[in-house]
Amino acid sequence: MQQQIRYCRSPDGVRVAYGLSGCGPPLVKAANWLTHLDLEWTSPIWAHWLDGLARRHTLVRYDERGCGLSDWDIGGFRFDDWVDDLELLVDGVGLDRFPLLGISQGGVVAIAYAVRHPERVSRLVLAGACSRGRFARAATPEEKEEAQLDLVLGRIGWQRATTSNDNVVRFLDVFAHIDVSAIAPSVHCPTLILHSRGDLRVPKAQAQELAALTRTAGCGRNSSTNWTPSPAADNAVCNSGDWGRAAQPGDHHGRGATSVQTGRSQGARADPCGKRFPYRSGVR
Repeated sequence: MQQQIRYCRSPDGVRVAYGLSGCGPPLVKAANWLTHLDLEWTSPIWAHWLDGLARRHTLVRYDERGCGLSDWDIGGFRFDDWVDDLELLVDGVGLDRFPLLGISQGGVVAIAYAVRHPERVSRLVLAGACSRGRFARAATPEEKEEAQLDLVLGRIGWQRATTSNDNVVRFLDVFAHIDVSAIAPSVHCPTLILHSRGDLRVPKAQAQELAALTRTAGCGRNSSTNWTPSPAADNAVCNSGDWGRAAQPGDHHGRGATSVQTGRSQGARADPCGKRFPYRSGVR
């Protein structure tokens, strides 16, 4: 399977890389922990996800600012910047309505985007995600110490293929303090939550919290101790709610909607399968 890698530029001058692969209706994946559009194709963690998700969809994903093929030297990091990058990607590709997948830290970005743009997200899938970062949910001295240890390990022990050590610490610090629990109830689209029962990174209590906060259409668990669900979750993501069925007119919050709903556009551009997407100008 081939991937097209393109770039867009944010209003503050950061170059953001994104990739298109597969065939079919669009499925957007919010960036998560230190992605790399190229290296993930051979990663034992991500290769099966990419293959499964792009099998029946045009998978749209990107490297968030600070890592992968996007600009690394960007000054300060803010959570809102990462949500802005997802917004930039969607506007650049020209998608009007689509299902959105958030894995791990990508879950909070996906939630924030879905609240910001309820008219665009037809369905939301959160896999191994949480509503509050490690510092934000730390309630005991031991939990706070563990959260602090993350920053120490990130500074001295992280590989440099996806970003710099300094950026690792900044990523960890920002994500550890994120708390979207106050806005999560404002997610209006059906939400599927996937989580591993034995997840040692994000406790299953966080999945339960997300289920209580969002309009949950379903919640699936497996017995893995990995922080990402098993390969079987690919089918759950792809089949949930029949992603390929067209959204119904007037379905502004995705109830009963499953796929992209095209609207007014300034032109059209062929996707990798020869189909055509609406698009807006501004991609460079």
